[in-house]
Amino acid sequence: MISSRLKNILLLSIPLYIIHAVEEYSTGLLREDHFFQWASNITKVSANTVYVVEQILLLVVLVWAIYKPKPWLLVGVGLLYIYELVHITRAISVMGYYPGLITALFFPVIGYFYWAELLKIRKNKSFSV
Repeated sequence: MISSRLKNILLLSIPLYIIHAVEEYSTGLLREDHFFQWASNITKVSANTVYVVEQILLLVVLVWAIYKPKPWLLVGVGLLYIYELVHITRAISVMGYYPGLITALFFPVIGYFYWAELLKIRKNKSFSV
C-alpha cells in the first residue's frame, strides 16, 4: 500500500498532466518534437493521434499507480517527472520558449516530493520498491 501523501501527489499530477498536454498541443509541440512525426510514419496514423494516445496512456498509468501500485510502476512514474525536465533543457538550448515549458516548471517540484516520499516508504519498508 502506498502512503496517502504519495497518493495525493499522484492525484495532483493528473490535472497537471492534462493542463501540460493542452499547453504542449496548443503551443506546437507536434511541430517541434520529431518523435511524433517518426511515430506517425511508423504507425501510419496522424501525429495528433499518436499524441492523444500517448497522453491517454500516461493518464492510465497515473491512475494505475494510485489504485494498483507496483514498485516498478511507481519508479516509472518517478522517471516521468524527471523526463519532463526535457522541456526546460530544450528551452535553454533554444534560449526561448519551448512547447510545454510553463507547466513543465512544476514537475521538478512535484518530482522532488514524489521521490522523497517514495524513498521514505522504501526506507520504512512499508512498500518494497
